[in-house]
Amino acid sequence: MNKKYFRFVLSLTFLLACVSQITAYRYVYRDPASGVRIICGIDSDMFPRSWQSGRTRGRATALDRRTALRKLKIMKGELKKYPPAFLRKTLRRIYIVKKLSFFGLNYGGTYFVRTKTVYIKSSSAAYFKQLFHAEFSSIIFKLYRQNFPKRAWHRANSRGFRYGKGGRNALRSGKSSTTFSKYYFKKGLLYQYGTASNEEDFNSYAKNIFSAKRGFWKAAADYPRVAIKI
Repeated sequence: MNKKYFRFVLSLTFLLACVSQITAYRYVYRDPASGVRIICGIDSDMFPRSWQSGRTRGRATALDRRTALRKLKIMKGELKKYPPAFLRKTLRRIYIVKKLSFFGLNYGGTYFVRTKTVYIKSSSAAYFKQLFHAEFSSIIFKLYRQNFPKRAWHRANSRGFRYGKGGRNALRSGKSSTTFSKYYFKKGLLYQYGTASNEEDFNSYAKNIFSAKRGFWKAAADYPRVAIKI
């Protein structure tokens, strides 16, 4: 092999390795009060086996160091909104990543009840907070399903309303808007994506109760169906 070409390949390999180290950061923080681990980065076993192949095809990429530490700081603050004793029963791990995809679709976040794990991607501070509370609320929804006041919740919806076929179907069909709307307030919902399922509807309320988007509390004051669900 030509020496000049060899040195070029060697330099390029070194440069790519350095770039990889800069962009693919991994850090684990353990919350001292609850024991919840916040993992900035990716692991080979971060997803259940059933998610790693087949139709699900779970994929994630790591954040750079600066962004990861910035999101970690935000997450520490959001965890403080829950009693440590409650977190010990309901949450074990939080993965913070750059990109997240399943079924060939981009996801903002998801969760796995069996391991009590939440996965969320980096985004603006406000949306990032809401993503966490929404996904965590799904774990709570599943763990305490028997306690959920299903009849009262459904009575708060407008007469004749029926939920859709779930969040994934809403994403595929382009019916996943999270923009507040008076049209949905009147029905007891907050936005289009909340119509996908009872769980998605519950998520929409949970994330706004813990990290409200502008207009949420006004909707509670102006629309009785919204107030009932809160």
